Amino acid sequence: MKYVPVFVCSCVCMSLCAEETKYPYILDAVAQYKQSYSDTNALQVIFETARSDDHEAVVTHCMAIYTLHMGKENRASVCQGGYKAILTRYPDSDIARQMRALSLFPDPCPTCKGLGVVQKQSVSACSSCLNSGQCNKCGGTGRVRHGGVGLRGPVPRGNHIQSSTTFYNPGGNVIYRSRQRNYARASSAPSAIPQITIPCSNCRGTGRCPVCYGEPKKARMVNVRCPSCNGVAKGISTAVAESALATVCENTAKLLNMAIDCENSFLEICEMTDLFKQQEMLADAIKRHEKAFNLDLLFGLKDEVDKQAAGLRKEAEAAAQKTITEHKALFEKIRALSDKQIALEEINAFLAGNPESPLKKDFELHAKELHQKLLKKQKAAARKRTMLVGLAVGCVVILVIWFLTSFRVTWVRYVFVGKRKQQGERARKLVGGSMYLPASETNAATPITLYPKPPLDTENDVVVCPECGALLGCAKNLVNTRVICSECKKPFVIH
Repeated sequence: MKYVPVFVCSCVCMSLCAEETKYPYILDAVAQYKQSYSDTNALQVIFETARSDDHEAVVTHCMAIYTLHMGKENRASVCQGGYKAILTRYPDSDIARQMRALSLFPDPCPTCKGLGVVQKQSVSACSSCLNSGQCNKCGGTGRVRHGGVGLRGPVPRGNHIQSSTTFYNPGGNVIYRSRQRNYARASSAPSAIPQITIPCSNCRGTGRCPVCYGEPKKARMVNVRCPSCNGVAKGISTAVAESALATVCENTAKLLNMAIDCENSFLEICEMTDLFKQQEMLADAIKRHEKAFNLDLLFGLKDEVDKQAAGLRKEAEAAAQKTITEHKALFEKIRALSDKQIALEEINAFLAGNPESPLKKDFELHAKELHQKLLKKQKAAARKRTMLVGLAVGCVVILVIWFLTSFRVTWVRYVFVGKRKQQGERARKLVGGSMYLPASETNAATPITLYPKPPLDTENDVVVCPECGALLGCAKNLVNTRVICSECKKPFVIH
């Protein structure tokens, strides 16, 4: 389809090429004539253009150049004829208005008072009667001879014979003749035919010439060319003609240059293959060449291009509608996907492959929504991980605190054990984590029951049950005291 406008424009260009060379040719002639205003060859080209059936603007300008040239040469009759021809044939043209504004013929002829003709007495002679005033058929008598009686002629008597009958018109001419009738013969000798006269049919019996009516010489007044101005009613101003000639030549050159530029734009646009680009170039060219007289050339091309572009637009709209339908179906499929990450990847792939899609904004908006949802999901997962890490860290801290607390008790125990080692043999009686001493060496006869120490208790010390290893809280003043573990119910002594 896109080759059709190229073919149309090519045909139009071929039709133009046969005629487009005339304007450069005329422009060269005008430029050559402007150099000296006396080049006869260039003036002949201008004269032939003025007589052609070209555009009105070109013809009138060339007529004005030729007319003013004759006025410059003081050839008043030719100048007056060209002047009248312009005003008669193109009364509404720009050149006609310019010529009317010129004072080209300022002084009227004193003989004819500006009319160009004078009246003269003319005596004419009759060519029919040769100035005699008489009818040339009857000789002025008004009657002519006619042979026979009546129209049928004489009727002989006697035996029947074969004879002829002749019919005459009023002028005496034979109009019919018959040889088939028999008449009786009176005797063997023919009788004499009498002669008669009838009125003349040419002058109707008046005897006067039917052309001049008896007056062969007549004097009358007729209009003839004025002998003083030779038909040119006014004089001519050569200075005005020469000044106006330069102006008209300059305007003609500008007019032809605009026409040639318009043709060049036309040919340049015809060589283009993009219809929509042609439309843009045509709109710009019409604005640039709006004063060119051959602007119809661009308007004609514009009509052809607009017609072709309208067809392409319809096809493009149908294809675009089909594309929109397909992309809408794909968009609905992507929206139906449950996995947002996969949907986002599909949208990105679609936008990469279809950057000029009619639904590009819809896809981008949906991709933005999916991206926001994925960000929220990632933030929620990050918060969850942070909570788990915090929980794990808290557990580790608690374990570390517990471990440190246990290490302190163990350190006290070992310190305690170290104190026992300093006591010699008494420390060696520690067996299996239990400690047994005589009752006389303890401060209390009744054992005290110790319970596990709470984590936040800072007032009491911690002791470890030698049997079960439980952490038990005890007062700081319990020394050499017999106690009982509340967990394993075993007694031991705190030193």
